[in-house]
Amino acid sequence: MEKKNVNRTHLDDDTLTYFKDRLLEKKEEAKEQIDILENRIEDLREADDADHSSFTHHSGDVGSEQEEAAGRVRETAM
Repeated sequence: MEKKNVNRTHLDDDTLTYFKDRLLEKKEEAKEQIDILENRIEDLREADDADHSSFTHHSGDVGSEQEEAAGRVRETAM
């Protein structure tokens, strides 16, 4: 059984080829843009991780700093 082309159009073969080529170009451009964006996201994540490790006030130190401040207040009150 022979398969017939069911996609009938008023466009000629040259026009269809033109649009097919344009779509393939746009698809490639979109893939390149996705790659660029994924690389930027990865760079931002890495930079964000580096920023977190260099906090001047680490959240784990907050309790210690408050205890030290309270100790200084007690010492001056005595």
